[in-house]
Amino acid sequence: MAAPVISVQGLVKRYGDVTAIDGVSFEVQRGEVFVVYGARGSGKTSVIEILGCVVPPTAGSATVLGFSVSDSSVSEQVRRRVSMPARVLGSVERTSVVETLRSFGGVDVSEAASNLLDRSSKVEKPRARLGNPLRLLRHAGSARGTAVEDSELILLDDPALGLDVEVRTVVWKAVEGLRARGKTVVLATSSASEAEHLADRVAVLSGGRLQALDTPGGLLAKYGGAKAVVFKEGGDSAFGTLRRFFDAVSMEGQDVVLPFERFRDLQVAFTALVERGLESEVSFRVPSVQGVLQRLTTGEGTLPGRPP
Repeated sequence: MAAPVISVQGLVKRYGDVTAIDGVSFEVQRGEVFVVYGARGSGKTSVIEILGCVVPPTAGSATVLGFSVSDSSVSEQVRRRVSMPARVLGSVERTSVVETLRSFGGVDVSEAASNLLDRSSKVEKPRARLGNPLRLLRHAGSARGTAVEDSELILLDDPALGLDVEVRTVVWKAVEGLRARGKTVVLATSSASEAEHLADRVAVLSGGRLQALDTPGGLLAKYGGAKAVVFKEGGDSAFGTLRRFFDAVSMEGQDVVLPFERFRDLQVAFTALVERGLESEVSFRVPSVQGVLQRLTTGEGTLPGRPP
């Protein structure tokens, strides 16, 4: 197997008394879109900055393209081969093509190119305005002058944060285009939908610690749990009735939750409640990747397959 593009072992980053990253380890393989998912303050931006040689780690090790990020003598070599486009800022519909390219990639747009792009962007329809610059994201470089198309590794920190749905979709297509060209992308995001849509694998961070690492499908299989029917305000009566048939039934407040795999289980449950004259509003829970990601980072309850 080829050597990983990135190898991180026991990475720690402290800012004074605050520990932003606490013993994180992972590897990134060539050509994959590796997503670091977490809420604000989870440490994901610090991961990106360390990999891009923007800030040094406090402890642990990280190699990028075979170079140690702790070795100041090779940091410039890493910077030349790694692109770190800046976050897209604001609404593209309110921004000219040149301004968008500069904000996303820090691109030094020549006067001639600037005039050409400005002329091409003078279109009344918002869709046409946002399409022009975002089609060029794959060519956008970084403030350090490394063009995305020439980079071996692209590091993105919440590239679609704050953008509306239409613009965000185009940003996603740009990332997918980088994958199609065989580029390796590490993308930090606080959007569960972005992680599910783009990731080959997801590293879930919370409080600076790695909570889980797998493909979106693997996370769903490991932590998603079974489908469940919820009997709203069923209370002790519904719980006691269903407990005679199902070991896995539980209560959340006054709601009764029954995981199920077979339609036959629902028939048994509904029949038992009807025979007792018990009625309640019913809803269904279907496991989703986005739900798993959110629960892993917020600590809502104990996830299946994860220690309490």
